[in-house]
Formats: sequence, structure tokens, C-alpha cells
Amino acid sequence: NISDKSLKYLSQTLIKSTCLQSINLNFAGCEEITDQGFEDLGQSLQRLRLLKSLNLNFGFNKNITNDDRGNLPKCLQKLHSLQSLNLDFPGCWLTTDESLGNLSKGLEGLNCLKSLKVNFLSCWDITDKGLNYISESLKEMTALHDIILNFSL
Repeated sequence: NISDKSLKYLSQTLIKSTCLQSINLNFAGCEEITDQGFEDLGQSLQRLRLLKSLNLNFGFNKNITNDDRGNLPKCLQKLHSLQSLNLDFPGCWLTTDESLGNLSKGLEGLNCLKSLKVNFLSCWDITDKGLNYISESLKEMTALHDIILNFSL
């Protein structure tokens, strides 16, 4: 199974690939990835200033907490060239309104973003408050062409 150790190695490799424009990482069901692995990945991604497309899937991971998704906004805020963002966190039961509040901070300033897909299927602790956070961040995204938000239970 994929663990933090492997994710750290991948993160170190990504840092060296400064010309990357598209990344698609699927770690759905990799329950050995914890807070630390997610933090290492976020620190690497924020250095990829030419990145135009980012797809992350950490679905059904019970070891990533609200605190760690707090690193994702820091990463996103530095990706000014990002045009497409797809975040899949279905079945991540530790996701709460606080997670979406943090995420919405990262979405602010992504003025080039044309496509946003967010999937929080079966995240039971998300309420109206969480969706309102995301809605507020959308107000500034004038280049946005496509939006898919999934909060189904």
C-alpha cells in the first residue's frame, strides 16, 4: 500500500520538475497516507508556478484531518497559472465545514481558474456553512467556465 514515505519521495521528485503544467494524482483508498504525506505534497506543489491543471484524489482516506487540508490552501494560493482544479475527497469522514473554510481561502486569488470540480461525496459533517464558504470564494472567479460541486450523501 502507498504510504507517507512514497508520497514524500514523489514530492521531492515533483520539486525538480519545475516545468510541469499538469498533474493527476489518485491516492483513493490509500489509508497509509496521513497528515505528513499530505503536507509534503502540498509543499512541493506550491513550487510548481507553471502548473495549469491539478487533479488530486484522496478519496476514502480516514487519516487526513482538517488541519492537513489547511496546507492545500497555502499551496493553491501560489498557483497563479492554475486553470483547472479537480479535488476529490469522497468518503473522507473527517471533512467538516472548517475544511471547506480553509479550502475557500486557497481558492481566492485563482483568477485564471476556468474549471473547478470539487467532490465531497459522503462527507457527513459538511453543512450549509461549508457550502457557503465555497460559494463566497466563487464570487471572484470571473474566468470560470465550468463548476461541478458534489456534496451528495
